[in-house]
Amino acid sequence: RGGGRRKVHGLFGKPCGLMDQSAIALGGVSKIDFKETHDPEAMSVNWPFSQVDIVITNTGGDHADLTDAYAAIRYEMEEVARHFGCKNLREVEYSKFMFGLSELQASVSGRAILRAMHFFDENNRVEKAVAAITYSNLDGLLKVVSDSGDSSFKLLQNCCIAGDTVQRIPLALAVSKRFEGVRAVRVHGGGFAGTVIAFVEKSDTVGYMARMEEIFGAGNVYKLGIRKDGACRVRFE
Repeated sequence: RGGGRRKVHGLFGKPCGLMDQSAIALGGVSKIDFKETHDPEAMSVNWPFSQVDIVITNTGGDHADLTDAYAAIRYEMEEVARHFGCKNLREVEYSKFMFGLSELQASVSGRAILRAMHFFDENNRVEKAVAAITYSNLDGLLKVVSDSGDSSFKLLQNCCIAGDTVQRIPLALAVSKRFEGVRAVRVHGGGFAGTVIAFVEKSDTVGYMARMEEIFGAGNVYKLGIRKDGACRVRFE
């Protein structure tokens, strides 16, 4: 769940998220609330699904020139929060946000408003996803994933940057959605360049991976497994 304060400046001076690093450290599937970044609330959730494979495709692209694009997401959401006298969006009442749109659009961009809408919706989707996993509701989970991906594309707008005519992530999403057996697909990670994640029927995984490698190159498509152990040091004697 977003806390509005999830970004820190990493080793190379770039804004980076706490969520990915925390999830990797914990291992398995986790629900993490970053309201207090120094002491986030984390809950492990058992992954019960064996009907689908999880496939990651690296679509390519360089993140080196995307710092401003990533930073703008946080900046614009905080602009909306400041309009309501708050530091972070999670402190803003959703009803107050929705009823204040006419006044809000006079002080922030339309994109900032759309990104704020994504924030509120996405936090609600986290609760739905956890419930779906807890009760082994695969259809419910995949709907959440699909809705989240659609919102990322249309509201958060992190699938490509302005002026990008190559649009490898949108291409990967479009190809995936047209492949029989892909149950859900969305941009993965921070977006703008990089990877998409797909949930694929096991009987169709080999064919899907071959198709994506044909387009995005051999070695750029991976089937993932979920392990309970987090980041650890592997030592060979």
